[in-house]
Amino acid sequence: MSSGSRFDEPEECSVANVAVLNKYKSAGQIANRIALWIAGKCIPDAAVVVLCELSDRGIVRETAKVFQEEAMRKGVAFPTCISVNNYVAYYSPTAQEASMGEGVLLQDGDLVKIDLAVHIDGYIASVGYSCVVGASQEKPVSGRKADGMWAAQTALKASMRLIKPGVTNYQVTALTKAVITAYGCQPIEGTVSHQLLRNQLEAEKSIIQNPNQAHKRKYKKTEFEENEVYAVDVLASTGDGKPTKSPAYTTIFRKLDVSDRPRNKTQRAMLAEASTQYDTMAFHVRNLGEEWQVSRNTHACINAGLLKGYPVLTEKTGDLVAQCKGTVAVTATGVEVISGLLVLTADKCQSDHAFPLSEMERAQNNRIETNKKNGQLTQPKAEPGQDAVSSLEEMVVTVTMPPNAVRRGRPKKAIKRLTTAKCRFVLPSAKRCGRYSKKEKRQAVVVLRQYPGAAGRIANRLRVDRHTLLEWNRTQDCDET
Repeated sequence: MSSGSRFDEPEECSVANVAVLNKYKSAGQIANRIALWIAGKCIPDAAVVVLCELSDRGIVRETAKVFQEEAMRKGVAFPTCISVNNYVAYYSPTAQEASMGEGVLLQDGDLVKIDLAVHIDGYIASVGYSCVVGASQEKPVSGRKADGMWAAQTALKASMRLIKPGVTNYQVTALTKAVITAYGCQPIEGTVSHQLLRNQLEAEKSIIQNPNQAHKRKYKKTEFEENEVYAVDVLASTGDGKPTKSPAYTTIFRKLDVSDRPRNKTQRAMLAEASTQYDTMAFHVRNLGEEWQVSRNTHACINAGLLKGYPVLTEKTGDLVAQCKGTVAVTATGVEVISGLLVLTADKCQSDHAFPLSEMERAQNNRIETNKKNGQLTQPKAEPGQDAVSSLEEMVVTVTMPPNAVRRGRPKKAIKRLTTAKCRFVLPSAKRCGRYSKKEKRQAVVVLRQYPGAAGRIANRLRVDRHTLLEWNRTQDCDET
């Protein structure tokens, strides 16, 4: 980000500052409470429009109770959206839609996604949570609904464990897809998890879920760095994972950081009010006066590049979409969870699938392979109910590079394909002369321990002698102890 931008974040505004971290945590606690509170009100015949308004009023009420000694902005960072069944995201209807019969009334068995964000002094915490209307311990969720809910929660938990300084965003992308597909679901194409800065919902860095070729060109590979904050969003579909725009009205908007002004007097007044009340946070059209008139003006401002709209997205009728979303702060050793409801239990939500990463299973199978063709992860099968997210820090997740990346004179982009008796493993090398980083040595040791009989072949592929490879193994043992 260019210097001089008002979104540049000095050190005193990062989570390295304890006061800032406390504001993030307070916002996260409120977000979690409100999401659970609204989930408890998702009962048959409840109106989505009423629940959304109730949630936003609850956020304003709860944020007013904290940090009262300081003068600061607090409240809704992103209006509450309640998307049902095949609706993917951003559904928050207006009162006029509901009066015309276009609003949604919840029915028993509906899969409901609650998505909202809270900010305190511009420090944002987002949360997304899925629940089923009428579900209980006596009437647990099962079938495809349970598959989607477990896929979303497990993928979020796995991503949180993987994120740390030095890990790339596309490693999280690969892991998310592996987890979700293990449950027989598909990640929603193009879902973006954004870095958060003070007063900014969508900072420069991001994590893209299930990208197509256009997404891969737009969202570049980046590494996580210490003291960064991310809203990690996971959406799992029982369909093909390719959403389309719904005919439902777009009701949520965000003012862009541009200096242009519209020529229309009404539009200028609306933008001024939005800027005064919400600055760069997202807002709902109901908060700016007459909804239909505001809606017309907002669309004109979108065409002029002054506002960003969040259109309602849907999957095909009959498909189900589940969401799990949380906010994390990246630390030197991993992440600190600021918000996120990872509360699914096997007695209330029963899936026939699992993502096999338990300590016992990995000790037995002890391999995670990378598909040579497309870089997707494949994993051994697991019995239902096994722990899905144990010790993900030890996972080796690599984004493969094409074979033509090996060129003379460009050793840093070269890759060595290390072949053992039973698997294919991709190991990036930093030097062609046999010098390897600690991370690369650890990756080589992982393969050696899987197939100790192939030590000679591994050493040959790495252009080191066998004794050097065994010394790496002994060094790793000393580091672990």
